[in-house]
Amino acid sequence: MNMSINWAALVGLFLFLFWLVAAPSAIAQIIFNLTRRSDYSKMVIAKAVMQVLTAIGRVICIPIIAVILFTQSWRLDPILQFASILMALGIIIESSSAVATEYISWRQRKP
Repeated sequence: MNMSINWAALVGLFLFLFWLVAAPSAIAQIIFNLTRRSDYSKMVIAKAVMQVLTAIGRVICIPIIAVILFTQSWRLDPILQFASILMALGIIIESSSAVATEYISWRQRKP
């Protein structure tokens, strides 16, 4: 395999490290909502579907993106590397606030 460490490969590593935090948070949030909810209103179902889609993105898509960036970033020209860095940082910035909020709400729950 022909690899080199460049900025996009480092962002791939950073995304993988972020995945180690984001995936358990998403799974715990789904488990909590599925075991605690007893009403089946449209709002609760829509929220559950959104959480499942978010969890799929965090559990499956983030590590795939990280592996692709780490292994194939040597093929990218500098402008595409910069674009992939911006997209990855956007993913991390957008979802880090949700991960932090989920962690805080998880810590405040009573058993």
